[in-house]
Amino acid sequence: FFAFVKVLNLNSELYRHRIRLEAPTHFTTPGPSLFVLTAVFNSRDPSMMSELSFAICTRFAMTTVLGLGQLAPSHARVGNLMFSNRQAQATDDGTPKYQRFPYYWPNCPDGFDITTQEECNEAIAYLGVTNGGTPWTGSRTTIPRFCSLQKNTDSVIFNTDPTGDQRRHDLAPVCKWTGEEAPPDFFRASRENVTEWRGVEHTITVKPEEWDYFLAFQESRKNGFSCPCNPGLDCNEMEAPGKHFYPPNPEKATYDCTLWIAAWLHAEDQCIQGYFSHDSRDGTSARMRCEAVGAVYGGEHQAGRHATGLGALRGLQSSPGHCNSMFNLSFRGFAAAHGARRNDPRGDGDVWTVLYNGGGSDISDSESCIPAGYTATGERTQSQPTTPPKSTPLPTAPTPTPGPPSHYQKLDYG
Repeated sequence: FFAFVKVLNLNSELYRHRIRLEAPTHFTTPGPSLFVLTAVFNSRDPSMMSELSFAICTRFAMTTVLGLGQLAPSHARVGNLMFSNRQAQATDDGTPKYQRFPYYWPNCPDGFDITTQEECNEAIAYLGVTNGGTPWTGSRTTIPRFCSLQKNTDSVIFNTDPTGDQRRHDLAPVCKWTGEEAPPDFFRASRENVTEWRGVEHTITVKPEEWDYFLAFQESRKNGFSCPCNPGLDCNEMEAPGKHFYPPNPEKATYDCTLWIAAWLHAEDQCIQGYFSHDSRDGTSARMRCEAVGAVYGGEHQAGRHATGLGALRGLQSSPGHCNSMFNLSFRGFAAAHGARRNDPRGDGDVWTVLYNGGGSDISDSESCIPAGYTATGERTQSQPTTPPKSTPLPTAPTPTPGPPSHYQKLDYG
C-alpha cells in the first residue's frame, strides 16, 4: 500500500520534473502499464530520484511476486472472441486500422487493398473474427481481389489475382482504413415490409394487371407470334423480314402461385429501394430467391416503365432476346408481378418481374392466388351469365266503346 501511494504521489512530480517513463510492450497488467527501469531526467533532484527509485523497485517486486509480469500470450481472450494482441491495436491516433466493406461489394478502393495473406488474417482478427470456417486461398477473376470475409462461415478468403473485381453475394472485401466509414450492408426488403408496401390483398390474389399480362401471353402462345430476329440465331422470316415466327402452341402455360411470391417480392423490393436488376441489392440471384420460397426457377424477365400488363408484355416482345426466349417450349410454368414505384397512371419507375419454370411437377400451388372465376391456365370456370332479350308484347285490339246509334253497320265477310 505504501508503494502504491508513493506511485500516486509521483504523478504531479513527474510532470513538474518532465520525466519520460517508457511503458513496456511485452507485459500485461490489470492496471496501469508497468514502468521499465529507464527514465530520462531533466532534473537532478536527488530526493526525486530516491522516491522514483523506491517506487519503481517496489512496483517491479510486486509484479514479480504476483505473477503479473509474465509474457503476454499470443492471444488474449476478450469476451467470447479471441484477439491477437498486436492485431487488435488501433493506430497511434486512435483511428481504426482495418474495415469491412459490404457483402456484394466489388473490391477495396484503390490504394487500400490488403495484398498479403498474413495481413489479411491480421485484419480479419482485428475485426473480431478468429474462429471462422476453413480459409481459402486461390486465384479467381470472378470474386473480389485479395482479402475478403465470407458471409455465414466467417472464412478468410484470399484471392491472389489482382484483377479480380466481380461481386459475390457472400463476400465482403476487407480493406485498410480509408478514413471514412464503409457503406452499410446491402439488404432485401423483408416480406413484412413488402407486404405493407404492396397491400395484403395483393399478396393473396394476383393483381388485375398481372392477370391481364398472363392472359395476353397465353393469347400470343395460342395464336403464334413473330419476334424480332435474335442476332446470331436462326431467323425464319416466315411472316416478315427481320422477324422469327413462332407457330401456335396449343399447350397452355400454368400460373404458379409459389413462383408468383418470388416475383412480387423482387418487383416490390426494386421499387422500395429504387434499383432495376435481375440480382437483388444483396447479390441474391433469381434462382436463390425462388428457392427461398420453395419455387422452382427456370428463367426471369424484367420490364420497366409500364403500368399495364399488356404494355409490359409488348415492351418485352419488342426486345429480340426477351421475345424469343419467352416462347421457349419448355416454359410451361409462369408468374408475373407488377411493382409500382409511383402510384400514378403513367407507371414511371414501375417494375415487372416475370418468372418461368417447366410446369407440371415444378408447380406446387396453382390454386391459392388465382382470381375468382378463372382456372390456373386462364380459362373461365363458368359461362358468362346471359340475360334473355326483353320480348315486345303483341298489340291488342282496343275495346270498342259504346256510342250513339248509327245509320250504318259492318257486316261479316262471306
